[in-house]
Amino acid sequence: MGKYNVNRNQKKDIEKLKSILENCANTSGIIKLEDVFIGPYKLECVNPVHKLVLEIERRSKDSSEKAFKRDNFLAGLGYKILRFRKQTLYQHPDEVIRIIEESMEGYK
Repeated sequence: MGKYNVNRNQKKDIEKLKSILENCANTSGIIKLEDVFIGPYKLECVNPVHKLVLEIERRSKDSSEKAFKRDNFLAGLGYKILRFRKQTLYQHPDEVIRIIEESMEGYK
C-alpha cells in the first residue's frame, strides 16, 4: 500500500464534507477523522454503526482500479460506499445530507 497523501485542496474538501455532516440530523457514529483504517485502507469518513463509508471523488489514472478493489473489500465487510463529487459538496450540500440520511435510514 502506498503512502496516503492529502494535499491542501483535498484537506479543504474533507473539511467541507465534515461541515456538511455536522448539519446532518442522523450522523451519530460518524467518525470525523482522516486516519480511519479498515483493513489496509485509509478512509476519510466512516460511520461504523451504519456501515457507511463517505468519500470525495478524485480523479487519477489508476484510481478506478484501486477504488474497485477497495470497494469490493469494504462491501465484503458489509460497508456501503457513498462517493460525492467535489462540485456536489459545494453546490448541493443539502442533496449530500439527504443521500447520507437516506442511506442510514435502513439501519435505525
